Amino acid sequence: MAVASTATGRARIGRPPDTDPADTRRRILDVARHEFAHSGYAAATNRSIAAAAGLTTGAVYHHYSSKAELYLAVHADAHDLVYERFRLAVLDGSSFVEMVDAMLDVAADMNDADPTLAAFIAAARVDRRRHTELAELLPDDRVRRARFFRTLLDVGARAGEIPAGERPQVEAFLHAAVVGLNDGASDDAVRQRATIAAIKAAVRGLVHPTPHG
Repeated sequence: MAVASTATGRARIGRPPDTDPADTRRRILDVARHEFAHSGYAAATNRSIAAAAGLTTGAVYHHYSSKAELYLAVHADAHDLVYERFRLAVLDGSSFVEMVDAMLDVAADMNDADPTLAAFIAAARVDRRRHTELAELLPDDRVRRARFFRTLLDVGARAGEIPAGERPQVEAFLHAAVVGLNDGASDDAVRQRATIAAIKAAVRGLVHPTPHG
């Protein structure tokens, strides 16, 4: 493998022929997620991301032609990772309460394993308000969140937990609770677990118990 030395002596990897492009892209996405989450879109650069990943800047540009394109890729990847874990968590749920519990528990587990997911998603909401080019390019994450929540709400409606007239307020609460959990409590594991317990209790107060509950 071809390795070039920097002025500081740190090895930097170029783009040798035997490098797996998928592995390199995965590496870039993971490092870029951390850099964007902690520095924001404006301060993070492809150069700083390349350095943190141990790659040349050219290697990053080989896969992503601009910082905006890389940001879009990180945004899509982070949301894909989160919603796939959510989907699997609620797959066998038979009630709204059970599925919300599973989703929240997985959110905590993901944050314990990789805090950059929640941190990036929170930072992206700020970045899209600050940067016109991002606002025009990024998909509205509310659409995907609403689509996922619709699955949970439909189960709750069929189970008799959520009467039709109460569905809008339950849905509004769920959106506010999940965004608030991510943006306001994910940086502290103890506070996050306490917030999750509070959300679970509030959900139980909003819905009607199922015959098996």
